[in-house]
Amino acid sequence: MAVSKFVQIRRDLHKIPEIGFKEWKTQQYILDYIGTLSNEYVEVKVWKTGVIVKVNGKNPEKIIGYRADIDGLPITEETGYEFASIHEGMMHACGHDLHTTIGLGLLTAAVTERIDDDLVFL
Repeated sequence: MAVSKFVQIRRDLHKIPEIGFKEWKTQQYILDYIGTLSNEYVEVKVWKTGVIVKVNGKNPEKIIGYRADIDGLPITEETGYEFASIHEGMMHACGHDLHTTIGLGLLTAAVTERIDDDLVFL
């Protein structure tokens, strides 16, 4: 996996912070990414603005879970970064963009290197 791909994902997510239960752009971004990975042993469901992904293992004996918040905070970003928030008065100020990126990286690895146990990502 190319690290630069996940740096870009984190920056993309950082640009679009949304308040809890209104993360429609973030949800769509995640679903679009997962769509590039989908295959016969990946199940995707949505609930409100959340995304639930189950990767069915080869010989499951247990279920391993990963959870990440996807919401931003009502804070004006003043970082000056080229990937700063495009939503006025909103910012990813506590790492949810990074946690989501880590989850997408784990999901990518789980789909690419299919393991024995089931994995659930929330």
